[in-house]
Amino acid sequence: MGFAIEIVANTLTWVNWVFFCVLTLLCVSKIIAPIQFSYFIRVFEFDKYLGIYSRSNSPIFNKLNCCFFGIRQAIFSIFVVILCSHFKLISTSPKFFWMFFLFFTAYWGVRFLIERLLAFAFHSEKLFQKNLFLRISLRNLMAVILFISLCIVAYTPHFKTSILYIITLLYCLLQMGILGVFIYTNRSLIKSHYLYFILYLCAFEIIPLLILIKVFIEG
Repeated sequence: MGFAIEIVANTLTWVNWVFFCVLTLLCVSKIIAPIQFSYFIRVFEFDKYLGIYSRSNSPIFNKLNCCFFGIRQAIFSIFVVILCSHFKLISTSPKFFWMFFLFFTAYWGVRFLIERLLAFAFHSEKLFQKNLFLRISLRNLMAVILFISLCIVAYTPHFKTSILYIITLLYCLLQMGILGVFIYTNRSLIKSHYLYFILYLCAFEIIPLLILIKVFIEG
């Protein structure tokens, strides 16, 4: 008990508060969407979850996804802060946490706007909605895995370096997995329209990121 108290005391207070807010949002999401949450946490039945909640008449921004939007931004932001501070690029400061939080929020907002406009222009709203729900669900799942891993990093400093490297590798693999699932799901469409797929990667993956990097970092 004393060892646990010492660890908590040595951990930055603002990190504890971020973790507490994330836990609170997880509890809130379970309360306001209990059935969807129960399907979501069944990792090995993820296809069943997508089959139930990715229908064209189901809203993308439902109660669970709205709660997880804040969870994702907080977890990804604190992950970047901890990772960059480990390599002495920045300090472990709430200022950088909020900077990355705003950065990720603006990035997903700009990306969603571009995707929405292009989907409307090419009359592919149903395909856009299906793929958007798939990406959101996979990133929600990634956020939960990252949250558990970051708690281990924060409260077991003796293993921080090795666990942080494992988390970074896992994060990269999960990002590649999301892109791989997207390609596999739309493989027939990509095969016949590979040029549009290249344009999709440039418009949705690269351009919003370059714009926000220029605004937030160079600005």
